[in-house]
Amino acid sequence: MGANLPTRSIRPSAFYPTQPRSGNVSNDTIFRLENMVIQGNHPLTYAVAYAGSLSLSETIATSDLTGTLAVTSGSTTVTGTATAFTTELNPGQYVIAVNTSTHASYLLVVRSITDDTHFVTWGTPTSSRSGMTGKRMPIIYAIDQDRFTQIFGNVVRNDRGTLLSVGQGVVLKNGAALSASLTATRAPKISLYNSGAGTYTHFTLGMATSAAPTLAAVAGGTKGMRAGAYSVVIAPARTQTLGYNNPSLKTVVTIVDNDKINITFPAMDTTNGQNAWNVYVTLFASTLGADQNYLEGPWYFLDQYTGSTAGFTTAIEWLDAEVERNTLITFDNDAPPAANFVVMLNNVPVWISCQGLNGSSPGPFIFPAKPGNIEAAPAVIAFSSSPPEVILGVLSADGRAYLLTTNGLQITQGTPQSDVPVLIRPFWSVGFTGPDQLISVNKTLYGHSVQGPTRSAPDGVPGSQELDFAVPVSEITDAWLAGQVKVGYDPISNAVCFIYACDSLNTDGFWTTRILMYGLRQQEWIGNVVLSSSTQDMICCGVATVNNTMTMLVGGRLANDTVSVGTYSFNKASGSSVSYYIAPPFSDYDSELRDHVVKRVRVTAKNASASLGVFGAGATQSIPVTALETGNSSSTTGVIAVTDASTVTQSAQFQINVPDVSQSTVRFQGTYNGTDAIIDQVHEIIIESASQGVRR
Repeated sequence: MGANLPTRSIRPSAFYPTQPRSGNVSNDTIFRLENMVIQGNHPLTYAVAYAGSLSLSETIATSDLTGTLAVTSGSTTVTGTATAFTTELNPGQYVIAVNTSTHASYLLVVRSITDDTHFVTWGTPTSSRSGMTGKRMPIIYAIDQDRFTQIFGNVVRNDRGTLLSVGQGVVLKNGAALSASLTATRAPKISLYNSGAGTYTHFTLGMATSAAPTLAAVAGGTKGMRAGAYSVVIAPARTQTLGYNNPSLKTVVTIVDNDKINITFPAMDTTNGQNAWNVYVTLFASTLGADQNYLEGPWYFLDQYTGSTAGFTTAIEWLDAEVERNTLITFDNDAPPAANFVVMLNNVPVWISCQGLNGSSPGPFIFPAKPGNIEAAPAVIAFSSSPPEVILGVLSADGRAYLLTTNGLQITQGTPQSDVPVLIRPFWSVGFTGPDQLISVNKTLYGHSVQGPTRSAPDGVPGSQELDFAVPVSEITDAWLAGQVKVGYDPISNAVCFIYACDSLNTDGFWTTRILMYGLRQQEWIGNVVLSSSTQDMICCGVATVNNTMTMLVGGRLANDTVSVGTYSFNKASGSSVSYYIAPPFSDYDSELRDHVVKRVRVTAKNASASLGVFGAGATQSIPVTALETGNSSSTTGVIAVTDASTVTQSAQFQINVPDVSQSTVRFQGTYNGTDAIIDQVHEIIIESASQGVRR
């Protein structure tokens, strides 16, 4: 034996699984980590166990696809029988199907839709099965401090509590239906809020163009209207929004001096919530010409009238001075088209992912609402993504809307011009696979593109996306299927979370989800969390930051082969135990050409049910990374029990003798009970070794 080598002291500072197996490593980086999060700033850092996933006791329903599905082992094509994929599916959507014969579930993330009976997925099933029911999994998003869920799409809140919605599925607020149940559709809807009763009334946007009104000249006017021919058009309107849609054909009436006009309105479109009529009229000055072309407009706004929805008659009269500065009626007040998403820009609703196959959604266009008229979204001010690609998702942040497409990221921003209310320009040259893959934190974008974890470069110049920050975890993320990743933000750890659904099957045959955490304070990767259960799949299908907590939708197959999805708070003690471990890189202790013997280990930690094990390899032996990941029972030393510590405590020294190793490390593992106020944590691992033998 030679002289003792310097003691190796590891204080966890960064998770860096992508390291060469050379033995030349930083003592403070962590090679393997599970269900632990590094806290603090280097060099004052330590690792804390993941507290758990706190169930909010909400069951969020899935939605069955029409017909049945068949999958083939090794094939990415899903075949349907009596299905309607083009109308029921969207790119990036999570569909789960259960093989009741083998008690296995398949996550089928939509990559592309071929036709009504075929779609392509991101993953390849490992077994074949037909006759399965496909269940669309829900998504989650935040509105102020409330969490909203539905199958696809989103809702935005407008002034006075009005909601605008689009997409698919029943909309839930904090796990409960609205006062009147709202089912989102690709056809945009408006939900009018009654603040006194706390209730909503839902309508599809777009009131029907009516028949022309009936006009009659009658004596007894009080305003002194002049003799002549006038024309009138009416437009269906909604008093709650001051919005309206396209006007009727004109009706012409001829009067003598001092007449007034009785106007008879047809029945209102109550199905879509019409409760008023806007009336538009021509001017007396226009009658002075030799021809009557003026009867074809322009028409000036006179007033808004309410009455019986079945139709009513009222008297109208006007002078030029009263109306000639009013708004002119236009004929571009069409209802918004089918869409997948809606955002607000400059307080104007913008309908996203329109004008796709058969004029429906998803598509490459965005349709801003007409400024001042929430009911209308004229095609003349619609814009296409450039180049025109189907818009897969949208992030509203920093006064912009970021549009996710297959080959890029584009920005749309509002303008002060009513004729061009929004503009689109390219931003990133890397594409995406679906929604929930981009967030903005402190005006920096973080996303998961088809090239892996991506963020905006410091200069923020269009096209300046950055990929290198993810190199430390590339050993993990390079194997991920891009379509199965979502991105969230955890304010508690101030970390961006890259969430990979169906990471692996656990020992009970249920799917897990892996979450890699990038610390914004540390500018390092700081955590690796695995959501796992012995009773159900833990497939994360939705994530949002709600009321300063990262909130997830997680679920899948249960033991009885039914499917259930629930709402969980990330990193909140749940009462359920969480197993964790931490291991520094394999090290040669700066003895490049000599073996060494591991002599002593000591840990400073708060721990329960903990143990440690030494893993080592000599010359010509494989470095035991797989064994390290498996557990201490696979170590060279076997399981070495560590005394429980209810607070952070320096353990006794463990006398160990692991000789003839050229590289070695220690794995420390434990189980947080899910209830202790002080969560299990590791502050330092000390390893002492001695050089051994002659130079090789």
